[in-house]
Amino acid sequence: MSENGFVIAILSGKGGVGKTTISLNLAKELSHHGPVWLIDIDLFNRGATSALWESEKQIPLSVAELILDAERSAVHDDSMKTLASRFSEKLSASRSLLAYDKHLTFVPAARAVEGKEASYVLWHGMAERGLHAEILLAALVEACTTITPGGIVVLDGHGGLDELSLAAALISDTCYIVNEADLITFTGSLTLFREILEQAAKSPHEAWVEFIINRVSPNQSIEKVASQFGPMLDAMSPAPDPVAVYFPLEPELFGVFGQDPFVAELYTRYWFSRKIKFLSERVLEAGTATGALDKQQWKRPARSKAQAPSVRTALKREWHKRGDLLLLGWLGTISVLLATLVWLLLSLLLKETFSRSPPSLLWFLVIGSLTIHLIGTIRWVRVARLHLANIRELRGRPMRRLRFGDTESARLREEVESQVKQKKAARPLAVAGCLILVVGILIAIAVPNYLTALQRSRQKRTMADMRMIATAWEARATDVNRYNAAGQISESAFPQENVPSATLAENLSPTYIRAFPRVDGWSNPFVFSVDQSFGTAKPAMAYAVRSNGRDGKPGEIMRSVQVTKDGQPETSIKTANFDCDIIFMNGVFVQYPEGVQQ
Repeated sequence: MSENGFVIAILSGKGGVGKTTISLNLAKELSHHGPVWLIDIDLFNRGATSALWESEKQIPLSVAELILDAERSAVHDDSMKTLASRFSEKLSASRSLLAYDKHLTFVPAARAVEGKEASYVLWHGMAERGLHAEILLAALVEACTTITPGGIVVLDGHGGLDELSLAAALISDTCYIVNEADLITFTGSLTLFREILEQAAKSPHEAWVEFIINRVSPNQSIEKVASQFGPMLDAMSPAPDPVAVYFPLEPELFGVFGQDPFVAELYTRYWFSRKIKFLSERVLEAGTATGALDKQQWKRPARSKAQAPSVRTALKREWHKRGDLLLLGWLGTISVLLATLVWLLLSLLLKETFSRSPPSLLWFLVIGSLTIHLIGTIRWVRVARLHLANIRELRGRPMRRLRFGDTESARLREEVESQVKQKKAARPLAVAGCLILVVGILIAIAVPNYLTALQRSRQKRTMADMRMIATAWEARATDVNRYNAAGQISESAFPQENVPSATLAENLSPTYIRAFPRVDGWSNPFVFSVDQSFGTAKPAMAYAVRSNGRDGKPGEIMRSVQVTKDGQPETSIKTANFDCDIIFMNGVFVQYPEGVQQ
């Protein structure tokens, strides 16, 4: 508690529950109303310090340094007023470097080595002098409110139980314990809560503790969580409403916090931002009700259109939106890869061989993928250059990763707004171009493969019908010992005498074949040949069934095929075109397709 301001402590029973995120964003929201001090008292993890400082070597002053200075000082008067005066001098000298913006001043926890040393001194070295953590922290808070009378001090504590966290709960006007909606973290919070109540019973200060339930899952209703934890908290806490606020789980904000800690200002439509505003209003109501805060001083000024939102906020919003540009390039590549995978699977299902691949299709895939990558990379680089240029121009000191102040010039404002408008106008064209390119790639893959599969199915149907006709013809020859008339085997050339399909169908159907197919898969008529005509006395010992292929035009390639004395052809030819003839002769294919067909 402070005579000149309002003190808030934000603690947690364990780490990783979102305590620092809430502390940073609450302090930033309160700074829109008046002067705010944000003090990181977590000497071990230093979460807020890591979020706001890029290098610990540049830290001008820290909480650990103030503790060590108090321990090493030769002053024997260790009263809180004396320490507050010493701390006030040091903070005033370094405030220009600690100021994050006009109304927010951040005091880091410690450098790496200082944190361990200050913790040891706090636990052992200062106890002999009666200088406890409660006195040190009260002096630090008093120094801050002396520099900015009527201000708010936000203490970001350690994730767990330690001396400074207990001291923060005792000297604060309101202490918030951040807890997740599960029993594991709630157990640690109850341990911290009981310890605070025990220490408050021994202290002249009265602890006012409220809970913040963070990351409530969508499958958990607030009523269910309240019924689960509410009765226990009501029995232990002196506050009439022990749960101050519930924060719903929003996973999309997790990754953004690493880039910019003040996510509530970037994403104002999310529940996190709305809950932070609600919590800040609750703090201001409590502060003005107790008289610690002046109502007129802490009345939020109305923002003009030129100031709301600031250029930095608008730029950051646009920067995060632009993340989809590179994602679009990767999505295009993934679409190409998926389309290629589908093509390969279809080829396997259709029993395609991979002895040859269409080079034009492969080149189209490569060029399409590179084009999508190029579009995404160019857009990403343009926005990245704009973002980095503005950070270099607006970054006042090395500690600032981002600055949300009113120091932007009108020229920069107009430049950023014009570039944002240009990017928004060009976005539909880029997206449409990428979609057209992806659709074109898919069509280029799907249509040729569909046509090839269609022709291949007709080809296979033709070959199956030819085998069926030949089997029936062979069965008739077995019964009558001839294909057309009795005779003996002799060497002969390829069967040249055509047999009308009606004549052959009359001899084979329905005894040897139920339905006689007269056309092939392309609806072209089959051609049937024997070496001797039907109805003659000369024996026919060779036969052929031929399909003229897709074009229906007969080829001359088989005119020179010779038949041996056992009735088998001497040669066979493999084709790679749907227009080539398919010939079945004396029980075997002498001309047939193999491999990739054109």
